[in-house]
Amino acid sequence: METEDVNMEPEPVLGFPVDGLRGTPDSRRALTQVEDRFRRMPENGGLYRGLFARFVFAHDHVALGPEPKPKRQYCYSLVRFVKLLRRKPLLERLARSEKVISTIKDLHFHLDSIFESVGLGTAPAMTQWKTEWAAGCADQCQQLTDLIQGTPGATSRMLVNEMRSHKKVKEMLMELFVELQGNPASQLRLLKQATLTRIEAYLQSQPDVPEFTLHFFDWYISEKDVTLAAESFGTGTYGQVSRGTWCHDGVEQDVVVKTLYSETSDAAEGLFLYRLDFWFNLPSHSNILKLYGGCHLSTPPFFVCEEAFGGNIVDFLAKEENKSKFWPMFLHVAEGLQFLRDQKIVHGGLKGSNILVGKDDIPKLADFGFSQIRSLSAGLSQKSAEAQNNTVRWKPREALQQTGNENPQFKSDVYSLGMCMIEALTVEAPFAEMLDDQEVMDHVTEGGAHPKPDQVSNEEWSVIRQLCEVEVQRRPDIDQVLALIGPLAELAPSA
Repeated sequence: METEDVNMEPEPVLGFPVDGLRGTPDSRRALTQVEDRFRRMPENGGLYRGLFARFVFAHDHVALGPEPKPKRQYCYSLVRFVKLLRRKPLLERLARSEKVISTIKDLHFHLDSIFESVGLGTAPAMTQWKTEWAAGCADQCQQLTDLIQGTPGATSRMLVNEMRSHKKVKEMLMELFVELQGNPASQLRLLKQATLTRIEAYLQSQPDVPEFTLHFFDWYISEKDVTLAAESFGTGTYGQVSRGTWCHDGVEQDVVVKTLYSETSDAAEGLFLYRLDFWFNLPSHSNILKLYGGCHLSTPPFFVCEEAFGGNIVDFLAKEENKSKFWPMFLHVAEGLQFLRDQKIVHGGLKGSNILVGKDDIPKLADFGFSQIRSLSAGLSQKSAEAQNNTVRWKPREALQQTGNENPQFKSDVYSLGMCMIEALTVEAPFAEMLDDQEVMDHVTEGGAHPKPDQVSNEEWSVIRQLCEVEVQRRPDIDQVLALIGPLAELAPSA
């Protein structure tokens, strides 16, 4: 008996859930939706199709593999790709064109790693994208030029109106400027410069655009390049501190993001701008949190700083394995204050949550110098005002008695440093036995000192109480503090 040949199609490989996309879709479904979005930005079509082909090629190998790591890497890269395909106005597409290229290249590198992990390291698709890369970049350049210069409808008015608000236009012009400064060899340099000049001239000629002026800054970071973690890990006087990622030159790096409270008024924008510019131009110091940049045009504004892997100094030193690092770390904190003093900056808000722990357990001062901006208080939100009031337990008598006209004193930071030591040793705010902040203020302004905590040794207290001296004239300056702490740091057991 003859049997009939039956052409059986293989069962399709099942996909896997893609966390990070709305509804956590199956990976196969997510891929089918991706290709439909290419037409939104035709200038990147060649680059997108090359990347998409590699996602498709690797999919079944990743899905069938026993290891979870390639699936996580695949989902992470696919989510980034989908976000890249969101609809954008033409002016934004021009401003961020180099960032798109950098991100696509970084995604290719991530896919290289995935290919290797699932045994595709020798497949032609592993290297083919590199041979097509230059053509894809050239196509992007030509199509953007045609869209902006060769399309009758792409007038300055259209480019501006498509952004929907003048603030968004400012953001895109700022991005154009940053790209021009940071990438002088760009194929699109002439087009970007011409478009920047053209849009500025158009806005200045419009009577409905009040007082249009745009100042450009090297430190500008677009909010589109920053992703915040779900929860903050600390609060300061003027905002929340969160971990996040910053996409820089197409590569994501871990950062700390300081976001001003959302209720902060628009009137404070110029003061925030001054603070950001001032901080960015400070000389580098190992005990000052490095500022990468920030954004004064976002709502709310934010700073982007180096990652602080260890959290704040109080939580760090509360761990048993870190307790022996107390004096060496506070020696570094004092060195940071000495640097600020040499720059004629009073920190003015020192507390444990403003001392972050970076790489190699190096403490870094943050949130410094706001006390020197007298008029900032006029723009404080309710949360900011409350947070400022919550620093009274770290403030000396002379600071609590200020009426607002006096200049802050450097020795006030010395007192606050002593209170931070008490906070770190007790893992409680100073004057923990007093529940009411007003009671603390009354006690300090009347000349009351902090009692010796039970957890603090006599040797430690002999140093700390000098820093917390009520009378500012009898308090050591920061150079004397370093001389006091140095011997204790040298005696500390090595890690």
